[in-house]
Amino acid sequence: MRKPKIENKYNIRPEDLNKAEVIDRDRITRAPFWRNDLIKAWCLSGTTAKNASDNCIAGEYWICFYDVDAPTAKAGKVTSECSSYGGECTYKFKDFYKMKDIDNDTDLRLQELFLEQINWLIDSRIIKITKKVAVR
Repeated sequence: MRKPKIENKYNIRPEDLNKAEVIDRDRITRAPFWRNDLIKAWCLSGTTAKNASDNCIAGEYWICFYDVDAPTAKAGKVTSECSSYGGECTYKFKDFYKMKDIDNDTDLRLQELFLEQINWLIDSRIIKITKKVAVR
């Protein structure tokens, strides 16, 4: 397997995104974000598919930024999910770039695309992720 091309600049784990705080709610209402009125959230998604024939083998990620007044327990929260095989299977991994979680180049590319978006969200000051430090 090749080396990852996207650096984990903030040493984060996928689950850390679910604890993110949106610090620029105005920014998530513009491209590249898109609105999902059904769940009352602004979303950001991506895929490894390069063309339509790749859809059945592609991996994809979704990041949802729920409205603060959404009628759900997710109100004001950020959630994320990755899937593989064209959305047929949930793709879960605890850490980026662990070989035990990467079966093929599509899995690696999906992790890269997902991490690239998280890095961009943090770099652009759209979200912040505060990690709790264990006290010894």
